[in-house]
Amino acid sequence: MAVGAVFCSPNTACNVRWIRGLFRATCGGPDGVRGLSVKRFGVTASTSGTMFWKFDLHTTSHIDTLLEKEDVTLTEIMDEEDVLQECKAQNRKLVDFLVRPQCMEDLVTYITREPSEDMDEKLKYKYPNISCELLTSDVGQINDRLGEDEGLLMKLYGFLQNEPPLNPLLASFFSKVLSILISRKPEQIVEFLRKREDFVDLMIKHIGTSAIMDLLLRMLTCIEPQQLRQDVLNWLNQEKIIQRLVDMVQPSQDEDVSSSFDIQKWWHW
Repeated sequence: MAVGAVFCSPNTACNVRWIRGLFRATCGGPDGVRGLSVKRFGVTASTSGTMFWKFDLHTTSHIDTLLEKEDVTLTEIMDEEDVLQECKAQNRKLVDFLVRPQCMEDLVTYITREPSEDMDEKLKYKYPNISCELLTSDVGQINDRLGEDEGLLMKLYGFLQNEPPLNPLLASFFSKVLSILISRKPEQIVEFLRKREDFVDLMIKHIGTSAIMDLLLRMLTCIEPQQLRQDVLNWLNQEKIIQRLVDMVQPSQDEDVSSSFDIQKWWHW
């Protein structure tokens, strides 16, 4: 276990008098701290008058202990308060667990499937929310597994194939996950989406959901490198997407869809 020491000379800015007072009040020590060792405070004073404050630099997460269990479940891990912090810190044991095929499938399922109506409202979106945060924690192994596994991508894509209106919260999770993939795996994701013949139709179909509208806007403006973005623009132009979007705001269209579609966002793309 790593131990660090903070050097504190009697002549430095450290408040030696305060430390002496602390020792006197709690340990009955003398006025001076020369030669004193007080383990309960983690402080050692050498005979030269130099003091060291020892402290533990590393703490063991309860997640590490849980992961030692052979039958640990994904929900047990997600119930841990520090799971997101540990994931973003790229805890090796945790990340290795999360990228297991079944765990990745379960994480995608949580963000794309409607939770049971019987669940308590306070808990209904607990695991979908945590799943989204884990999948978008921008950890290389997770991005690689999700972005390069066509089975997982198809499961994610299946959310778009639901009938409107989409669940707005799940739609935001879906959009957030796909956005991080577009940012980190642009070539793979664009290639995957171009192979889906119904992709543009589905995006138009769900354009009344703000998260889907924002996702489409991101595809038009944020894909890098520039040549790939131009390829995407050419592809969507061939699909006459702008013309179809303009048609969405005609008076004949459903008012809810028309009002949700912010034409000003698209005017400047």
